[in-house]
Amino acid sequence: MPTGGTFTHLALNYSYSNSFESRNGTSKAIVVLTYGKSHSQNETHKAADDLRSIGVEVYAVGVGSEFMYSDLQAIANDPDTDYIYHLDDFVYLCNVIPGIVHKLENTAVPISDSGCPEITTTTSPKINATTDETISTTTEESTSIADNTTVN
Repeated sequence: MPTGGTFTHLALNYSYSNSFESRNGTSKAIVVLTYGKSHSQNETHKAADDLRSIGVEVYAVGVGSEFMYSDLQAIANDPDTDYIYHLDDFVYLCNVIPGIVHKLENTAVPISDSGCPEITTTTSPKINATTDETISTTTEESTSIADNTTVN
């Protein structure tokens, strides 16, 4: 998995400028995938705030172990349990999308993808409050990550 600073703020700014202006009267949402620490945390936080100011629901998905949980918190809407997800690898993304789609449109019928790997172990990041360092712990679960969105 790539490491180093991500330019998430550029993607958020692009979405703000190009994706939502003609969608008045409709639900607006964006799913942000990140695998690392924001190159510019302040710009990323401001860009997410700008999206929320025009009514966009912002979901944040941290992939791997290099992202900063505080970035996810600043990017995503509240409460964290509804808008923040953590995946060990991108391959598990197909487990999260149906849950997000259902939150956006509760009448949507999830389509099962038999090629999606079942998650039998999940990793929930534990955050050191003083350093914001992610400390991973693994718990045995037999549920889909879409049903296990709480990050302790």
